[in-house]
Amino acid sequence: MLAEGVANQKDTAPRAYGKGGLGAGLGKLAGKIFRIGHLGDFNDLMLAGTLAGVQMGLVTAGVPINNNGINAALERLQRP
Repeated sequence: MLAEGVANQKDTAPRAYGKGGLGAGLGKLAGKIFRIGHLGDFNDLMLAGTLAGVQMGLVTAGVPINNNGINAALERLQRP
């Protein structure tokens, strides 16, 4: 995921990763993306927690984001 408004995610990483548990991009993508990793089973509750953590990390790092993202995701996940 590329973060708009952030010239280099290497500068953002220490702040966002410490709070949000985000992984840094590797190789050619270093400084351009962040990673979300998981092992094994992954359900809607885990996804909601992961998205909340990403939002927290980005806000902590000062990345300009729309704070409605987690609410939109929760609305979608609650549909039958």
